[in-house]
Amino acid sequence: MDPNFVYKKPLGTILKMKYQSRVLIVLILLLISCQQNGLNQERILKIGKELTQTDFNETDSTQATDIVMLGTGLKEEMIELQKNSTKFDFNITKGYLEKPIGDNQADAVLTIISDYKNIGIRMKYDKAKDKYHILGWKTLSDAPFRISTE
Repeated sequence: MDPNFVYKKPLGTILKMKYQSRVLIVLILLLISCQQNGLNQERILKIGKELTQTDFNETDSTQATDIVMLGTGLKEEMIELQKNSTKFDFNITKGYLEKPIGDNQADAVLTIISDYKNIGIRMKYDKAKDKYHILGWKTLSDAPFRISTE
């Protein structure tokens, strides 16, 4: 073998490898961003627990962890729910409530299930504030799920 011999890859092979590596980098970045923007069920569950455990008679309506603003209507509904319920459970679904309440804007619906009544809360994540906006809520009197009283 000639000691001065240098193997050169054809230009087409080099270009193909560069293209494949760029595609791979883009796919990896997409996967990472999808995981970061995924539904954070633990955080939404924490919001549900806070809503059912906070004494809103003593708290300003705008103060709630992970919520941009807690309006007066939902605050009053939570006070009533706390007075009349003995147990709470939670259901988190990706998406939104059906129209006319839902407008395809919500990332998730937090359903607070109790032995008194159920409430569906439409939520949208705000990346800039790293908190959730409450887009609206609804009493779910005809909800297909109820908390067991066993």
